[in-house]
Amino acid sequence: MVDLQRERSAYALGLSIVLHLGLVVLASSIPPEQRTSSQVVQMRTFSPPPPPPPPPPEPPKPEEPKPEPPKPKAKPKEIPKAAEPPPNPEPPPPEPPPPPQGFSVDLSATVVGGGVAVKAVEGGGNMFANPKDDLPPGKKVEERPPPPPPSQGTGRAPGPSKRVPPEFASDEEERTPPYPEEARRQEVEGQVLMRVLVGVDGRVKDVKLVRGLGYGCDEIALKWAREKFLFKPGTVDGVPTATWITIPVTFVLDR
Repeated sequence: MVDLQRERSAYALGLSIVLHLGLVVLASSIPPEQRTSSQVVQMRTFSPPPPPPPPPPEPPKPEEPKPEPPKPKAKPKEIPKAAEPPPNPEPPPPEPPPPPQGFSVDLSATVVGGGVAVKAVEGGGNMFANPKDDLPPGKKVEERPPPPPPSQGTGRAPGPSKRVPPEFASDEEERTPPYPEEARRQEVEGQVLMRVLVGVDGRVKDVKLVRGLGYGCDEIALKWAREKFLFKPGTVDGVPTATWITIPVTFVLDR
């Protein structure tokens, strides 16, 4: 038993020696260039450059001049307000008339303020225009001197001229304007007064409104006078003459 252990130990020792010798032989066969060699490397350290110096401070900016305080504005002179006139009192509303059953338009003429006039009758006739009619109250008309006496040898005695006013030549139905619908609806009655210039041919040359009524009555009266009225012209000493006459157109609702 002891011999067996010795044999094993001797065998292991021999094997170890053989392996070491093999390693020595192998190491000696490697060329010297392939052997690694250690070299010492020296490291140099560098410190960072110092920072640049700070820029010089900017010079202080000059102070801006302070704005001048605003000058006080002069107050505008107050203009005294004119005293407002007191408002006109509103007239009381007219009492509503009873419901109309029809209407009629009266073209009869009346004389205001005197003057030469002819009372209108049914079917025609109206008045001469008096120049005093259009003047405001308080003004007078300059009286004209009487006409000079006729020349010697005419055989005519001096005196006023013979004037004949125009007369209606159109029939009553044709010269009567229709009742305005607005005036009929509002049950309005009244009179439109107008001045009409009748030419030497009997036709209306001009129309002026003297006093209106409204509610469409003024427009229809003026329109009818321009388009529908036809007259026998007025004359002076038998000669046809353009004449102004005043014509009232009265709007009346039949009841």
